[in-house]
Amino acid sequence: MTEHTLFVSACGDESTVGPGNWEWVTGKTKIVKKHNHSSYLVGRKAAHAGKEPEPYAHGGAFPVWMEGAPVAPLAVIVVSGLKQQDDHQLIVDVLKEYIPKVMEGK
Repeated sequence: MTEHTLFVSACGDESTVGPGNWEWVTGKTKIVKKHNHSSYLVGRKAAHAGKEPEPYAHGGAFPVWMEGAPVAPLAVIVVSGLKQQDDHQLIVDVLKEYIPKVMEGK
């Protein structure tokens, strides 16, 4: 996976969106690259095992896999700024709506 950013957007009130959000985006992306799983799963597994989650192992980064390329994710979708479960759920909800539309076009 390269470090190329295909799309980025900051939304929300200026008082709540700032440089700290980008630090979380970078940190969550690194968690996905390291573990090949969503940052939410990595954090929840650690908490369930009674361990302190790694920094940035919070909801909001989701791996994108490509069929035929099982070694590592092709990309990472990241949301930051909501509660961790809401960051994760936003990605899940969008993918649940988007993937069927893409598959219809096949």
